[in-house]
Amino acid sequence: MNSDKSSSKISKIERYRENILSISWDMSAVCNYSCSYCDPCYHDGRDKMPSWEATENFFKQIREQARGKRVWIEMKGGEPTLWNELEQFLDFCKQQDNWDINLVSNGSRRAKWWQDNYQKLSAITLSFHAEKAEVEHFRSVLDEIGRSYKASVLVLMLPNRFEKCENAIESLRSEFPYVQKSPILIMDPFNDNQIYNYSAEQKNKLADLRKWRAQIDKLPDNFQHVPTPDLCKVFYDNDHNEPRTGGEILKSQGLNRFRDWECQAGIERLHISTDGTVFRGQCKNNGSIGSIYDDKFDLPTEPTICSFETCHCNPEICISKAPQEKPKATEITI
Repeated sequence: MNSDKSSSKISKIERYRENILSISWDMSAVCNYSCSYCDPCYHDGRDKMPSWEATENFFKQIREQARGKRVWIEMKGGEPTLWNELEQFLDFCKQQDNWDINLVSNGSRRAKWWQDNYQKLSAITLSFHAEKAEVEHFRSVLDEIGRSYKASVLVLMLPNRFEKCENAIESLRSEFPYVQKSPILIMDPFNDNQIYNYSAEQKNKLADLRKWRAQIDKLPDNFQHVPTPDLCKVFYDNDHNEPRTGGEILKSQGLNRFRDWECQAGIERLHISTDGTVFRGQCKNNGSIGSIYDDKFDLPTEPTICSFETCHCNPEICISKAPQEKPKATEITI
């Protein structure tokens, strides 16, 4: 990237990998953990796991309307491995062409469960929660998944258990190099996420977090990490561009302001909330576009106009977007 980008403006953003529909799915508010830093809406049990009938009907419609696209589904919490129909859903997805599942889990299920199911997944993101998790259990799960599998581990760096987190990283990383430290963020849907209340010393130890993508990219080929769809190409008005970057990098540079831009949210990405409501993105711009419980669901075909000052969600920063074209002035001949 040319050094003069600081004086230029972004003219458009495009997905790094084209022709992908990514679906972020907060499956329920059912979780076997109730971490002190987690919003209760993800573990209070109010929104139950989805029915198989509704799930099958919804994703069959996605299959028909997204033909020719790669579909990337990120299944998140509550805790998705508690869903009784999860194995049936994974089998359904394996039967589709170019469908990938990234399962985001606290890793609490027994190692045997992972042994039986990990091969149905394209990627696994395990989160180590120091209030509940134990290193030896995580080690047993990772042993079952295998050292060459497409997995990553995020250790949530809880300030009052910081030393336990550091010890977990040191212990696990000796065998599994894809273990990364992750700050705990205070989630605010209308502003950039704010970092938890860390001491100055702890902040210094977290200072290298933005190197995580480079570290993963440099792993040996036999680790076979699935490339995330949440990368983008950035084009600037001085004809220079950034051929491959991530939302967290753009956000750190203050380049995440797209109010009144045309955004392909809903075309390139969907978000499903814990009660099954479907939105174009986690920002819920322009409201709901349906529900997984609807008999008929239609994917949007037109872009949405961003109504927020900043885009806070790293994957959604990477959705294709550009300023609205100004209408051409009409020439009047007198």
